[in-house]
Amino acid sequence: MKINTEHLEALQKQNALKPQNQAEAGNFEALLTKEVSRVAESGSVKPAYEMDMLGGILALERLQAVDGVTDPEQELMNDLENLLGKWEDYSERIKGMGAAYDLRGAFGLLESISADVNQIKDRFPNIARLQPQLQGLLNEFDAMTVTEKFKFNRGDYL
Repeated sequence: MKINTEHLEALQKQNALKPQNQAEAGNFEALLTKEVSRVAESGSVKPAYEMDMLGGILALERLQAVDGVTDPEQELMNDLENLLGKWEDYSERIKGMGAAYDLRGAFGLLESISADVNQIKDRFPNIARLQPQLQGLLNEFDAMTVTEKFKFNRGDYL
């Protein structure tokens, strides 16, 4: 096998240039000024302070959307997040082995989920009009709860 020196020569050239780049990188301010002036001369990138109005308006609208969250909506989202956490706990208890396999605890958790779904439906009766997707999610939770109770009563998990 013949050894080609082309790669070695390229590596030596790269190493010869490296100390120059490291010396320039040591003076960050000079390097930054050089790059900024190069970009400014080419005109390809606008400085951040010359941002167009559309970008500023879009950023402002995003901030206002976050500020528009009301307490009841946040409360509803927290309740739904808690429900999802309970469903995760339920699935861990059902699929667990040994000590994690707790059918009584899983059924109690299922009852708790059912009560929480009913409580949310009672507290937010107009959710179907305001947030139809969340109403669909609550209906899915309710259907899953009824289905899991049916599976328990039928003895699927024994």
